[in-house]
Amino acid sequence: MSFDGPRDLARVSATCKTLMKVARQSDVLRAVNFERLTFRSDHTMHHHRNDLLCRCARAGNLAAETILGKALLMRDTWFWNMVFDNDQPALIENGASNGVLRHQQLVRSYIRHASSEDIIKMNLPLLSYMNTFVGYDTARSFGMLYAITRMCSYEVIRLRVSSVSCTPVNAQNYASFRALNDLLAQLTPPPGLTHRDIVLAIFDRLFPPTPV
Repeated sequence: MSFDGPRDLARVSATCKTLMKVARQSDVLRAVNFERLTFRSDHTMHHHRNDLLCRCARAGNLAAETILGKALLMRDTWFWNMVFDNDQPALIENGASNGVLRHQQLVRSYIRHASSEDIIKMNLPLLSYMNTFVGYDTARSFGMLYAITRMCSYEVIRLRVSSVSCTPVNAQNYASFRALNDLLAQLTPPPGLTHRDIVLAIFDRLFPPTPV
């Protein structure tokens, strides 16, 4: 769970067979901290079906699922091939089965857990994903295309408001702040909800959870 969790876990698991066995337990894999990896855009070094990132995602590690969801949305061909070619319980070195990787769950985890800075870059990739897997007409009729656009727009304006409010106050900044705040108010979701909640609710209707 350290900042460099994956490397630390790899080092510990290399010391003896007992710790290697412990390091492969699902409880441990679900807890690995991928904070350092989250900020990278190139994940080619993890192109191996038994890579720690993939094993943690199969164990239900939300950070690992989020990273793989981003890789899929960014059209990482290797990860797409892995998900579709090996959509079966993946065997790790000791022969134990540790879950499956499904693109729906990975993309859902990304929508739920990605940072605002990441979400604002994903409008077009998310729209493309929906058009590919449910079709434009279906996505539009469910309100998904509109919901995604509002979610991304809201995050963009919210971050801009935060940035402007942190700068020294002058007439120009104050005018910009008021204009952005007015736009943010127009994009604010209904009380008790967030834009991500709305997108995820529609997502679950379009991609009903697959029985384990």
